[in-house]
Amino acid sequence: MPPPPRPSRSASLRQPASSSSGPPTPRGHTRHRSQVMPPAASQLSRKTDPPSAPSTPRSRTQFSTYQQQPSPKKLAKPTTATPSASASTELDPSLIPSFSPEVAALQTELLQLSLLHLSSLREDADWKANAEKQLRIKYNTVAEKYRCVVKEEKEYQQRLNGQALHCWLKNSIEHNGHQGFAVQIQVLSEVAQEVCDLSDIQGGRFTLAVQDFESWFRNVEEIKTCRHYQGGSDLDVFIDPLDRAWQEEVHALTMKLELCSRQLQSLDIMGYGEVEQLEGSSLYRTAKGLDDMVNAMIEELNTICKIEADVVRSERQLVSQLSQQVVSTRPLEKRISRVGMWRS
Repeated sequence: MPPPPRPSRSASLRQPASSSSGPPTPRGHTRHRSQVMPPAASQLSRKTDPPSAPSTPRSRTQFSTYQQQPSPKKLAKPTTATPSASASTELDPSLIPSFSPEVAALQTELLQLSLLHLSSLREDADWKANAEKQLRIKYNTVAEKYRCVVKEEKEYQQRLNGQALHCWLKNSIEHNGHQGFAVQIQVLSEVAQEVCDLSDIQGGRFTLAVQDFESWFRNVEEIKTCRHYQGGSDLDVFIDPLDRAWQEEVHALTMKLELCSRQLQSLDIMGYGEVEQLEGSSLYRTAKGLDDMVNAMIEELNTICKIEADVVRSERQLVSQLSQQVVSTRPLEKRISRVGMWRS
């Protein structure tokens, strides 16, 4: 059986709560200000303090099916005790501590050098790109100018060659008629082909004659050197002249080259009073070059013939001197009159 209810006092007879109790809970009505007792100082200080965190545990956060469930916290492995840097520094007195001002200054300088290196690399790359761009522009400009100059020079050379041919035709008609111009073209072609064949480096007649002379002259030099070291005694080797076939070949070459030179001089390519204007033409330079080459070949043949004649003359004089020495060293035999065989 439950206990009987406690009789409730009237609201007018109730006393304010003690200092140990919490703040009064307001009821359905409030007292008059004159009936309310002022709270104690401890209650005022307790009211100003922030409320403490509730001791009840916070409810677990609800996760939806789209959120990842938190994994249970792994237990960290116990770290092994490692010797600290300070301990090693204290053990080795030669090391500089990292917190010293010298290390800080070196680190600052190293950072500045690193930044300077990076900036220098960027500046170098920019400078190379700019220089290459400028050089490319300058190269294109120079190449374009060169192409223009070559084109103008080619056009000028074509006009000059046309003027030279026209001048050659005009001079040929004035002196020999239309038939003479065709003959002169044929003569120029024959002379150019003849000079090319004679001076061919593989088997030209002029080339072979010069090579024979060079071989003979090297032999002459060897004989003279041997005589010089022997002192002129025991001369058993003499210099022989070149054979008659070589001399005839040189004479024939000289006559043929002189004929080519006269044929070139008979052409009307040189012009009459217009040489200064046509010196740069291909026709004039071809004729002039052929004439100079023919004259040089004739001069070379005459020179080697003169050298060969001088060497032979000197050798004959030497042989004559040696024969006189031999005759002078032998005693003169008494001449005895003998009867001819036809008289016996």
